[in-house]
Amino acid sequence: MKNNKSRLRHWLNLIFSATAIIISISIVGFISLVVSLSYKQAQSYMHPTRQHPTGEFLKANDIKYESIELTTGDGLKLAAWYTPPKNGTVILVAHGHASARPEDIYALFASHGYGVLAWDFRAHGDSEGDFTSLGYYEVLDVKAALDYALAAGEVPWERLR
Repeated sequence: MKNNKSRLRHWLNLIFSATAIIISISIVGFISLVVSLSYKQAQSYMHPTRQHPTGEFLKANDIKYESIELTTGDGLKLAAWYTPPKNGTVILVAHGHASARPEDIYALFASHGYGVLAWDFRAHGDSEGDFTSLGYYEVLDVKAALDYALAAGEVPWERLR
């Protein structure tokens, strides 16, 4: 009788240990999978696939623009387009994440006489940069665009003061 109890106890211990090992491996595997997928998702946000604007839509709609280069406060070169204003107003056109200069919006404003400055944010389109900070460093990109528009001298800024 004692022998049967010890055998049963032995098998129960073995089953319990095997189950505990399998559950532990499953939990570690699940955690590894979640961490791996989270890392890949974060990397895809920080390193978006670049879209390269062509300017074909602007040309097809007879929108005159100049390709320019903006320099950010931290030294990156940003690709941009600029159309001088006909009505004394310049509109800065920024694009969304994982996108590039929006030609349709650019054409809409330019066709109504507005000056337009559109640029590719860092790590987007034709601009320099290895990663996007989702806004933290991109403020430097906006500042570079605004500085260019202010320096162009085609808007009577004194009336805004």
